[in-house]
Amino acid sequence: MACTRGEEEHYTIPDEKYYDALKKKLLPALKEFVDRILKALSEGMVLHKIKDGGILYPRKFILDTQNMKLRYTGSEKKFRKKKTSWDLSNIREVREGEKDYAKRLEPFDRGRCIAVIFGANHHTLHLLTESKPERDMWLKGLRFAQNMEQYMDQKEQTDKYPFFNLHSPCPKENPIWIRDAFMMADKNNDERLDFEEVLKLLKQLNADMDKKYVHELFDKADTNKGVGERSTLDSEEFVHFYHSVTERIEIEEIFLKYDGGKGYFSADDLQRFMKEQQKENVSEDQAKEYIAAYEPQKNMQLEDQMSLIGFRCFLCSKDQQIFKPAHTRVYQDMNRPVTHYFVNSSHNTYLAEDQLKGPSKVEAYITALSNGCRCVELDCWDGPDDEPVIYHGYTLTSKILFHDVISAIKEYAFQASPYPVILSIENHCSVKQQAVMANKINAIFGDLLYAPEEPPATIPSPSDLMGKIILKGKRLATVGNAVPENEEEHEVSDEDEAAEVQDATTQEKERAPKKKSKLKLSPKFSAAIGMKAVSYKGIEETLATDGMFASIGENKVLKIIDHDPEGLNKLSQKLFVRTYQLGQEQTPAIIILHPCGMSDAKLVGL
Repeated sequence: MACTRGEEEHYTIPDEKYYDALKKKLLPALKEFVDRILKALSEGMVLHKIKDGGILYPRKFILDTQNMKLRYTGSEKKFRKKKTSWDLSNIREVREGEKDYAKRLEPFDRGRCIAVIFGANHHTLHLLTESKPERDMWLKGLRFAQNMEQYMDQKEQTDKYPFFNLHSPCPKENPIWIRDAFMMADKNNDERLDFEEVLKLLKQLNADMDKKYVHELFDKADTNKGVGERSTLDSEEFVHFYHSVTERIEIEEIFLKYDGGKGYFSADDLQRFMKEQQKENVSEDQAKEYIAAYEPQKNMQLEDQMSLIGFRCFLCSKDQQIFKPAHTRVYQDMNRPVTHYFVNSSHNTYLAEDQLKGPSKVEAYITALSNGCRCVELDCWDGPDDEPVIYHGYTLTSKILFHDVISAIKEYAFQASPYPVILSIENHCSVKQQAVMANKINAIFGDLLYAPEEPPATIPSPSDLMGKIILKGKRLATVGNAVPENEEEHEVSDEDEAAEVQDATTQEKERAPKKKSKLKLSPKFSAAIGMKAVSYKGIEETLATDGMFASIGENKVLKIIDHDPEGLNKLSQKLFVRTYQLGQEQTPAIIILHPCGMSDAKLVGL
């Protein structure tokens, strides 16, 4: 296919054959480049760990590709409990210092810094290199090691990198996630678990079973126990132990039924199993493809034979999922009004631990967005030096900068999904700092911001709003296309969720009605709001407003569901109903999720 520009120049769009040829040409050079980086990093380099207050600790860091770990040496603390190694599989992200938000990096050249984020708790390792080229080498090496399967053919991985045998396509046979669970259970970081710790971990992994039977298998798995020593399992022993306790006898029985006594499946055996058990007709060639894809032993692959382990891998694979593959992507009609859709929502997004005194973290927003969340909450308050901050009001939780949060939101908003991101703004700021927020919002989001001057004639669809960031909050009434100019004189009613959470833990809330407060609103900040929030004052009165959002606490919404579920459904057709949990002892998610979903409340902040 060709296109022209002017009368003489012709441009041909490359086809797949061109790219295949280019890939074959570049692949050897890419492998040589990667090997060179991995070799250098596996030999180790002195980097500086950056601790709070900008304190530097020089350590020799090694990228251990044989054991799939990042580790360091050089600490003089003989009895330390600090971690000195991390599984590469536990890395969530490898980030340039320029894109990290930690204050500890401020004294240093961010171009020489790396942030490595681990696990669900967002533990972050901050490192300072000697130079920017050295930093870039570590960035590339860590990212490549983290995602190596994407770059190399599976057979080459097995030949060249023995540790890739760990990466089986079958979750049951893949010890990576089992090792991750082991690390989470290893509270004292001694890289061993005793029987009680293992028993507790099994329950967390939904493998609760007879204690005596588990103890027998535990003792068998402890192959390194010395005379008189207490029984414990290291990570390798625990992987074997977990496989033994989760063995599926019924799968072995099915395998024996179709293997004809040979101890393996031929392509014909697999075809019979698929037809009789799975009610699916597959060709001989397709059966051979399954064997090649899921049989881990090379000699059996070459003979078109599938072992019991390969059979288990096959049953656990995407080719045998009951879930329809086409539905792993968005397949629904996304052209209806946006208020007709349920929204993956987060409440108090900034909190990384508890509700009252734990840390607030920018990482919590990154994690929520990376996991597909489309509505996050920003609890905004006046900060020092005219820098608005985010934290859980009326509590001892730590504070993070509004600027850092929205910078992270811009960076990660559309990595998991192209559909719009709603920022639920809880505005506790003065008019002056609201204007600061507005300036930052416009400067950082730019064209990504959806903020029409007038309410749209028809509610836009998710497709219309793809790639847009939308602020939900209070907005001043417009006069034509203008907003009032005097920033100090304009007020709107204020529903303070933070105060509701505080009041929910006291007895006073039942005794006297609270006086409705007023919020002074900056016209500049008001103009950045894309979804106007309104107070809930009953179904009909709320329906009569021009708002697109009504937030209702869990207690009130559950009462509405009991007395007028049809009304809540009607309200949810016109605007978003967002509900959220209250109090120190929060309601279990399912108790509020199920009735709200059944009654069409589209956003349940968890």
